[in-house]
Amino acid sequence: AKGYEKQYGSGSIQPYGAIYSHGFRYGNYISLVRNEYISLNLQDNWVTVYSSDITEDRCYKLGQDKPLKIEDIFKDSTTWKYLVAPIIAKNAQSYFGPTVTLNSDSLLRMSTDLLDYCTGFNIAGDSLYLNYSPPADFMYRYLPSDLEVPAGYYFAGQVLFEDIGCENLKIF
Repeated sequence: AKGYEKQYGSGSIQPYGAIYSHGFRYGNYISLVRNEYISLNLQDNWVTVYSSDITEDRCYKLGQDKPLKIEDIFKDSTTWKYLVAPIIAKNAQSYFGPTVTLNSDSLLRMSTDLLDYCTGFNIAGDSLYLNYSPPADFMYRYLPSDLEVPAGYYFAGQVLFEDIGCENLKIF
């Protein structure tokens, strides 16, 4: 905040922060979610000059101390990306809509590579919720540079069990 006060004037910055966490049980699995939000705003009009939003998801099997890796919940841990990547690619195409033509091979490659940056997941309702931490320019390696992509949106926050195929998951 001190660096921003040098730029905007002493006493001009209003910090705000919040930490939210919750957990829930899904059969023999426990999902824990933690969200940390920090912002610095101009005090007179609340214009945001800095913000950070970090979500951390962890999933545990009952009786185990270490968080699971996403591949741990698939019956075949070597092919999970082949099941999930096409779903992400389809979500990406749906997100941009029919007026934007995207190369389907590039979308599938992007989706597969994105899964390498999966930092955690949780199980909730009828879905897996995934978190990612790719490099800042990640999506523009695959998508047209003139395409406007909201920061931090990676098309695959939610993946339905139905789309994966329940028969491919150990949790059922």
